[in-house]
Formats: sequence, structure tokens, C-alpha cells
Amino acid sequence: MPIIPHFRAWLSSLLFSTCSHRMATPDVPLLPFDVDADPINIKVWWSWMHSTTHIDVARRSYIYTISHCKDTTGVKHEFLVLEAHICPEHGEVYTICIKVERTVRDRDGPSPRSSSTSINDSVASAADSSDISSSNAKAADLITVLPSDYLLRPSGWEVGRELHLNAGRLSLADIASLISSASTSAEPYKLFKQNCYWFSKTIFDVVLQEFKVDDVVVNPNVALGHYHSISPWIPEPGALNKIVSEWKGKIEIGNNIKSSFEKQTEANAKLDEEKKRGDEANAKLDEEKKRGDELAKELQDLKLLHEAIQNQRLMDGPLRRSSSVSGTSTGRPPL
Repeated sequence: MPIIPHFRAWLSSLLFSTCSHRMATPDVPLLPFDVDADPINIKVWWSWMHSTTHIDVARRSYIYTISHCKDTTGVKHEFLVLEAHICPEHGEVYTICIKVERTVRDRDGPSPRSSSTSINDSVASAADSSDISSSNAKAADLITVLPSDYLLRPSGWEVGRELHLNAGRLSLADIASLISSASTSAEPYKLFKQNCYWFSKTIFDVVLQEFKVDDVVVNPNVALGHYHSISPWIPEPGALNKIVSEWKGKIEIGNNIKSSFEKQTEANAKLDEEKKRGDEANAKLDEEKKRGDELAKELQDLKLLHEAIQNQRLMDGPLRRSSSVSGTSTGRPPL
């Protein structure tokens, strides 16, 4: 890999301070951005990425390189490695690598295996070139989140070509939608059509086409799209445009999910505000009722006091008259 490392060192120094935060490994990684986690099915990963918990992070985070890689030992499996800056709402930005690959599930079991292993077996044994193409083999398209230095320490594989994107051009949410679109557009695994070569090349080429990328580094020593001297992939006219159409539709779905969430959040906030106002009004009514009850009690007490005074006056009146009459008849002051 004689060419690409020089550009990688340059890119690392140039992009290290983007997103306006210092790069660092987070203390608590965010699912679905956990480094060294087990491979994740692409459909599941897309769903996680577009969940209300992670969609804002996925939209802020972005891809800055996409590397098209190839195994160099034994099998000739091809895959992509994305370098992404993860930009959380709070805390420091950090870098991860994301391995994207198409594998094939064994026909008699659920475990995925390298699609190039399947190519190796099939090319060697099948006289009929449609051996797997006509079978019911299932593709297993996977995502693996890896440390940021993964591309700097290749083992048994090399980078065949690599494209570079400016900061913020391709969000993690949008690349997740592209990968998912490529996966769902060709779910069955087919040896000479929908294999790992097709999967990696399609995603890479769609980004090249849609973003008009001219910053591409090619390693002439890596024969991408070939299994030894065989090219087990037949281009299909118009295939990229079909993927692009599905990709845009999936982005719209993601936007609608976000929009629905925002509308629901706004509606919930309004309900909470109305409930708060209602609670405040009820509290005010309770306070007014309490004050009214206190005033009523005060009035009742005053009424009782007034009645007591009146009764006392009524009782005091005859006594005073009786005393006055008694004093006049004797000519003497009363004893």
C-alpha cells in the first residue's frame, strides 16, 4: 500500500480539530457507535441510527473518508471502511472506523461467513456458474464499529481506493441510509451479481457520483473487483440510479421520523404547558376557595358575636329599668 498512507497522515492532521471540539475517545460510548462491538445487521443499525435517541448525533456526525478494501490472503473478500467523526451534543468529538461488508449465510445455518469464502468454494466446485445465483442463499450485510486507527494497521488486507470528503458533506445518518438502500435493493446473495464486490463498489460509486468527488486515491497494486483472474461481478445498467432513488426515499423516511418525533415532542411540550397552566389555575382556585372559606368563617364568627352582643343588650335592659324603679319608691339609693 505505497500511496495511501501519505494522504492518511495529511488528512489526520487536517481533520483532527473539526467539529469545533478536541478529538477523544468518549468515556461512555454511544450505541450504535460502540467500538469493538459485535457485527450489527445493517437493518438493525439503521434503525438504531434513526431512533429518537441517536438521530441528532447521527445527523451532526459525518464521514470524511471511505476506503474500498480487499483481503490479500486466501479469500479475496472486499469491504468498505468509513472514517467518521462522532459529534455528540455534549462532550468531546471522537473518531471511529465503520466496516461495511456483504457476507453470505450458510444455507444450513444462520451464521454469516465471508462472501469471498463462498466465492472460493463455488468457483472451484461449480460447473454451473449460477450455483449460488439461482439458490436461496441469504446475504448477511453487516456493520462493525472499529477503533479510529484501524486503517493504519492493516492485517491481511489492503486499501484499493479511497475517497475524501469535506467536513459535514455526508452525514452518518445519510450514509447509513445509503448502505441500507443497497442492502435492501438486492437481498439475495448472488455469486456473479450481488456479492461483496458489487456491494462495496455500489456504495463507493454512488458517493462518487452524487457528491462529485474528485479527491480519490487509487492503489494500483490492488485489483478490486477480481477474484484472482476472475471478475465475479457483472455490471447492470442503471443500477446506481436505482440505488440513488431508493437512498433518497430512505433519507425522506428518516427525515419524516425526525419530523414526527419533533412534532410529537412539540405537542407533548404544549400538553405539558397546558397541564402546568391548568394546575396553576386549579391551585389558584383552591387558594381562592380556601380564602373564601376563611372569609365565610370570619363572617360567621362576626355574626355570632353580633348576636351575642344583641342578646346581652336585651338582657341588660330590663335589669337597668328594674333597678331604676326600685330606687325611686324608697327615696333612698338602692343598697
